[in-house]
Amino acid sequence: MIKNDLSFLPLLVTRVGAGGKRSFDPADKQRLIDACLEPGASLRA
Repeated sequence: MIKNDLSFLPLLVTRVGAGGKRSFDPADKQRLIDACLEPGASLRA
């Protein structure tokens, strides 16, 4: 991943269930996980 490349945000919602639960694009979700695992990454919103 290119440092500070957060172009996949916000995550693409692929489905919204009857209870409002959202499902996200698996590739976008994996890129977010990879970014969070980078040294010095912050999970702060």
